[in-house]
Amino acid sequence: MISFLIFACTTSNLDYSTALPGQTQEPCTPSEPGSYARNTPDKLVGVKIFTMEEDLQSIRSADEIKSLGLNTASISFAIPYDEQGNIRYPFNPYGEKYSSVDDTLCRIGNLVHEMKSAGLSVYLSGEPHYYNPTDGEPPPALTEFEDSAVIENFQSQVIPVMNELAKMAEKYHVEYVAPISEPDKYLGAAASNTLMQEILPSFSDFQGKKVWQVYGEAFYELDVESYRFSFAGYDTLGYAVLGCDSPRYDWDNYINTLWTWAQEDNVSEAFHAEFGCVMQPSNQTEALSNLQYWYDMTSSYSKGVVVLDNPKSIPNSQTFTGTWVEEWLVSIAQ
Repeated sequence: MISFLIFACTTSNLDYSTALPGQTQEPCTPSEPGSYARNTPDKLVGVKIFTMEEDLQSIRSADEIKSLGLNTASISFAIPYDEQGNIRYPFNPYGEKYSSVDDTLCRIGNLVHEMKSAGLSVYLSGEPHYYNPTDGEPPPALTEFEDSAVIENFQSQVIPVMNELAKMAEKYHVEYVAPISEPDKYLGAAASNTLMQEILPSFSDFQGKKVWQVYGEAFYELDVESYRFSFAGYDTLGYAVLGCDSPRYDWDNYINTLWTWAQEDNVSEAFHAEFGCVMQPSNQTEALSNLQYWYDMTSSYSKGVVVLDNPKSIPNSQTFTGTWVEEWLVSIAQ
């Protein structure tokens, strides 16, 4: 697709098309999308399944999602970066092995097609990931490297990837796309504003909704007056409330401030794009009360909620199937 692209200004070993030694690249099937169109549910109610790797996710199929009365699958498109900010392959997230951008497009495109063929709505998010993580340690953000060229490298190299992600999302009639999910987590506020505006032309032909999903955990610690995001050009604000047993005040501030900014930027729609717990809460009763509280807080304008099915490989992680989180979401769907 985009094998001809060369980034002469960097030393990246980025490869868009070559498979790993001994690995056969997964075919892009189907070559054309199915007969499905974009869904327009009143409310999105679903689960974030990443790439639905069976060894990691408790949700294993589109049929499982539908059997619970849910209508949405949230899928991740990983974008690996190295210490220089170069997009770097091979990459092995969520138990999958991706040899190139083309390989990732094929694999994620196949998964999107599977969900759409089952009648589900899809929320697709581009997610930066450190290409060579150390077990048990959080990956470094691009802002952790002192050289300013690191962020500049990522910004320049991710645009061609965005072009192809937008084409794939339109091909399969994806309902919602966050070109870069939680960019402030990796780039900081100023660079996020710049990049998210630079990305918009890539999605000029995309007919679904463009989402700006904002990182939540660090937000309430910042001086919000100097941390103003610009949501101009986007259709939907995505909340990432992932502190089910955190103090309510912190997340109330996050939700209310972002919704004020969104309205000022003529963004009239929001939803809980990533919701729930990362780790198992110390007090399940309190956590359940919090989830209901934050859901009710936004119910008058929110387009819905997507709950995190945290990978089982993370120690003490809060998974979804067979848990109190599943019971709560099913009650919302009903």
